[in-house]
Amino acid sequence: MCITGKRQAPPQQNQERAVYSERRSDRIFRTLDLPCEIDPTNVTASVSDGILEVKLLKAVSRGAVAEQAQTASA
Repeated sequence: MCITGKRQAPPQQNQERAVYSERRSDRIFRTLDLPCEIDPTNVTASVSDGILEVKLLKAVSRGAVAEQAQTASA
């Protein structure tokens, strides 16, 4: 799963002389390995109070399909 984002808040401008400043990126990119296959049609994501919540459903495993074989008898 890949998560990308961009900070939307504008940087704060301070007219006073800066004593300490910190650099930070306005973009985020993360990749996560998931332990099983997921169903991409059933993914939801929401952000609340700066917390990202992603809900994923496991893909339905399609087990071996039983097949009937018929043989011709002579």
